[in-house]
Amino acid sequence: MTRVGQQTWAALDVAGQRWVGRVPVVAPDPVQRRSLVRRTWAWRLLLAGWIALTGLAAWLAWRWLGPVGLGCPLLMGGPLLGLWWCSLVDLRQQADEMWGGR
Repeated sequence: MTRVGQQTWAALDVAGQRWVGRVPVVAPDPVQRRSLVRRTWAWRLLLAGWIALTGLAAWLAWRWLGPVGLGCPLLMGGPLLGLWWCSLVDLRQQADEMWGGR
């Protein structure tokens, strides 16, 4: 029997939830997971494209100008690091939003 104000374990157990200690673990929404996967692949493709463009610029600069021409690809490394940082922050924020701060 339960007293007034107390609940049984069956009432506390919600269908589809697992419990770790005293905290319920809820699976994230499938739509949010797909959105995170799409955004992850978009960032990967953007970064891969920028790396490929930097590599092409380095190859052309080396071929036409020699070692002096490598200044341009070195300057392209700055935006690459900026894009990389933005991708980390964006994906971390979306993952935190998906997990609801858990």
